[in-house]
Amino acid sequence: MRELKDAGIPYRDMAVLLTGWGDLDIYQGALEQEKIPTYALLAEGFYERREVWDLVLALETLRDPREDRALLGFLRSPFVGLKDETLLDIVRQTGRPVWNTIGDARVEEQELLKYGLALIRDGSFLRDRLPIHELLSGLLERSGYLAHLVALGDPSRQALANVRKFLRIAREFRDGNVGDFLRAVRESRKREDQEADERLFGQHEDVVTITSVHSAKGLEWPVVFWADLGREPRKVGNEPILIGRETVALKDPDSDTQGLEWDTLLAQEKDEAEAEAKRLWYVATTRARDRLILSGFSDGKLRSGCPAVMLGQIIGLDTATGQPRQPVRGRGAPDPRGRARCPGGRGGIYPGAAAGER
Repeated sequence: MRELKDAGIPYRDMAVLLTGWGDLDIYQGALEQEKIPTYALLAEGFYERREVWDLVLALETLRDPREDRALLGFLRSPFVGLKDETLLDIVRQTGRPVWNTIGDARVEEQELLKYGLALIRDGSFLRDRLPIHELLSGLLERSGYLAHLVALGDPSRQALANVRKFLRIAREFRDGNVGDFLRAVRESRKREDQEADERLFGQHEDVVTITSVHSAKGLEWPVVFWADLGREPRKVGNEPILIGRETVALKDPDSDTQGLEWDTLLAQEKDEAEAEAKRLWYVATTRARDRLILSGFSDGKLRSGCPAVMLGQIIGLDTATGQPRQPVRGRGAPDPRGRARCPGGRGGIYPGAAAGER
């Protein structure tokens, strides 16, 4: 990346594509250690973020504090910050719902509990008197929640941005009260809407984007690093049950051989998984406008079905060594640096570092 930067390509024109989010911290940490600025672009999962759940729990509690799950979650969240031991002590001293007798509970963090109950009572009183975003803003300010995020330092930038986004969503909601808003959020999560995190950087800021192949759909960069090509594909058939489009098959744990129904459905699932993998490979390879750099060829432990094996064969690499083999007809011979010319002369495909070399 630094060589490309020195050659005049800004970091904002580069992206790293991952097959999954599990190794995000590894790649991001390695690049930032080299003083290369990065930004993780997640195109889904906004409503699963911890800070967003804290805000949802707060609204659920203010709407109906008799909901034990929401109440205890709110008291444990940074809005109040009770310890797990205190919450357990409260549950032991109260019945269901906890809210009805929580005022009689005597715990070690008594003052903190009183403070949390005051937040709930005051917020519940204002619930139908203020717009949702103003209700949340007041709770964030009074509780010091934002100060808590700021104290976490640089990693909290995304959380702060997501809080601002949630407040904006609440401000734009004009179809009802708190209950209606919470119902809309639940329906969005149930539909698995692809709601992205709030962007930390604009498209003109000079940072390398790190994202998943899924999240990169519809996007394009001049230079793309497709990383972790040696990752073993997800195995199909290890589960005790297979659910197809029209049939369901159970695996016999006491037999090494399975029935015709299982074998047929397993073959269908493998075919669909392979087809989906190839669709994602197509997405990844077409995100680069000028240059695609492939990483993960020469660790010597490549499994059949991983992208490195398939792509290595196409561009003329020995997947055991990562070195050029014979020229591939119609695609040009790899040069000494391992570059394979793209058909039509547009850009190039460059095998990069071996898997494990970040």
